[in-house]
Amino acid sequence: MVTEAAIAARKPPQKIESSLSEQLKELINLYFQYNSTQQLEPLLELFVEDMTWIYPSSKGASKAAYAKQVSKTFKLAALFIAHHAVKPEQIMVEGNKAIARWQFEYSIRGCGCTGKPWRKQGFNSYEFDTSTPGKPRIRMVHTEVVR
Repeated sequence: MVTEAAIAARKPPQKIESSLSEQLKELINLYFQYNSTQQLEPLLELFVEDMTWIYPSSKGASKAAYAKQVSKTFKLAALFIAHHAVKPEQIMVEGNKAIARWQFEYSIRGCGCTGKPWRKQGFNSYEFDTSTPGKPRIRMVHTEVVR
C-alpha cells in the first residue's frame, strides 16, 4: 500500500536504493491514477523528510528551506513525468548513495510544457538529478540524435 511504503521509508531503511525506488514508483502511479498533484501532497511531505536525511543540507542551510526546495523540485519532476507519459518502470535509482535520476527522452524539438524556452537544437533529453546535496535539479542533456 502507498501509505505504508511512505511511512516505512521514514525509518532508516536497510537498502536505501530499493526503498526510494519503490516509493517513487508508488508516487508516480498515484499521479497517473488521479492526474493531480493534490493527491501527492501528503506523500511528498513524507518523501521530503526522507530526502533531508539522505541528502543533508550543506553550508548550514536550514532543514525547512532545503525541504521546501526538494518538494518544489519533486513536484516539477512529477509534472514532467505525467506530461510525457513516462512509465514508472523507467524510473531508475542507482548508486551506493541512492542517486535518483529520471531521464525523459523527447524528439529533437524538445519540450515547452514548463513555459520556458526548452526548444534548443540538439537537446533531446532531460535529467532530474539529486546527486548534488542541497541542489536537486532538472537539467537539459545533449545526446546524439540519429536523423
